[in-house]
Amino acid sequence: MSADNHAKPDDDKGEPHENDKCMDDGHQRRPNEGMSKLRAQVTSAVANIPSLVIVLLCVLLLVFFVIIIALAVQVHSSGSSEPPRCLTATCLATAAGVLGSLDARADPCVEPYALGCDGAPSPLAGHRSRLDAQARLRHSVHHRLRHLVDLVPPQAPERSAASKVKRFYETCMEPRGLTPNALAVFVHMARQAGGWDLIRTSAWSMQSWDRDTTLEKLIVDLGVTPFFRITVASPDVSVIRVSAPFLFARSPRSYSRNDKGAGLAVPSQPGWLPCSSSNDDSWSSRTRARTRMLAWRRLGHFTSQ
Repeated sequence: MSADNHAKPDDDKGEPHENDKCMDDGHQRRPNEGMSKLRAQVTSAVANIPSLVIVLLCVLLLVFFVIIIALAVQVHSSGSSEPPRCLTATCLATAAGVLGSLDARADPCVEPYALGCDGAPSPLAGHRSRLDAQARLRHSVHHRLRHLVDLVPPQAPERSAASKVKRFYETCMEPRGLTPNALAVFVHMARQAGGWDLIRTSAWSMQSWDRDTTLEKLIVDLGVTPFFRITVASPDVSVIRVSAPFLFARSPRSYSRNDKGAGLAVPSQPGWLPCSSSNDDSWSSRTRARTRMLAWRRLGHFTSQ
């Protein structure tokens, strides 16, 4: 009995009773619930992808719209600013030179070169396609230099460089050597030489004109020659040169003779003696005779050609 009584409680524990609670099987379903939740989250995320793409596209469109507005404002502000104006002296001088060189009468589609160059101060002549820029530059420099020389005040120091340059130019021009009656002196010299047909007051006439006397007066007394030589340069240059001939007899006073007196008069050189006053008349007579002979030869050489 005692053994049965002690074993009965153990049997009672092993068998279910009416008052026992229902056994919970959650511990068996917990792994399945975790997988289902993860699967639900993935499914919801996949379902929300179109919405996310739409939101991202909206954000990008908004950014692009802001950038376009900023660029439009910048372009409008830069385009409304005033263009640079030509106000400096260098710019105005360049613009004047360009506009002065244009020829408005030329057709830009037919004669573009004439449009850009024929209006220049020294337009191209004929068919020439270039201009001597070096000669134009040299002329411009000489003109500016002459203008600067004229601006030198008379009260400037004599030893200054500006005064020396001004005196040099004045000496070349010889304005102080001109006399008020220079025209009368010239007409008188022309009358002594036999007259000049271009000057009525020189009393020239074909009947009274003597070629020998005119040559003698011009060559011996005045130291000039009526002969000249004409030469033509290269055909590409189109320049005709007028120069003095080989024979050019000057006044006898600018020559000296050898002590022996032989030969034609030549320019004085060291060791030669000048003419003295005692034999000046005979020296002039011999020089006139020699000059007349050479002039006749020269004239005959010209007429024969």
